Amino acid sequence: AGLGASIAAVDPEIVELCADFGFNLFTYFQLVDDLRDAYPEDSAARDLAQHKKTLPVVFFCNSKAERNQETVCSIIPQEACNAGAVETAQEFKSAGTRVFGAIVAEAFLNRAKSRLAAIKSRLGTVGNLECFVSSFEISPQEVAPEK
Repeated sequence: AGLGASIAAVDPEIVELCADFGFNLFTYFQLVDDLRDAYPEDSAARDLAQHKKTLPVVFFCNSKAERNQETVCSIIPQEACNAGAVETAQEFKSAGTRVFGAIVAEAFLNRAKSRLAAIKSRLGTVGNLECFVSSFEISPQEVAPEK
């Protein structure tokens, strides 16, 4: 967004606002993707099972000091599921990970909307971009619905 603005605009403030808008919007998208990929219930390929350092996994691993790292990362393939993996999936659901991640993602979305409003006030219009950005809303239930 910043590169496009730097090509199209001569105002450095517009370029900065566009760059910040793009950063916040795409960080939002990445956090939503991380929330969807972290959920351990239906696949061993999920981020928790792979020990990826995404926001939801790091939050979950650090949300309880007494959690043992082996327990936290005990999610195993569905075909070899045992009680430990089921317990960890339940812990993941009840740890508030989805809610925390959704709140952080929403903060980045709100920043993007704020930057877009500032761009609109400077330029007078942002075309359909405002409608496009307004269409993005998430909730923890949409990220990982209860089964």
